[in-house]
Amino acid sequence: MTPLAPMLFLPMASIANMGKNVSWLAASATRANILLSFARRANLADVTAKAGSQTIVASTLGTAAGVIVSPLVGSDPYVIIPALFV
Repeated sequence: MTPLAPMLFLPMASIANMGKNVSWLAASATRANILLSFARRANLADVTAKAGSQTIVASTLGTAAGVIVSPLVGSDPYVIIPALFV
């Protein structure tokens, strides 16, 4: 969205960061109970470690995909915005 309105970069980035923090707070508040439901024989630490590892792998793969797709998309705002929904 910021390529269409570069003068609004700071307010858009601030709102996006607030949304990210709210979602992180909601996720972290419920994560322990969800992981506890997956735990067998009181192995919550193992389940939590594996969930953390999966999160890191997914984040790394997402970053790699973004790096690969970025040159294909270019810097034209009318190409970037539809690419967000693919």
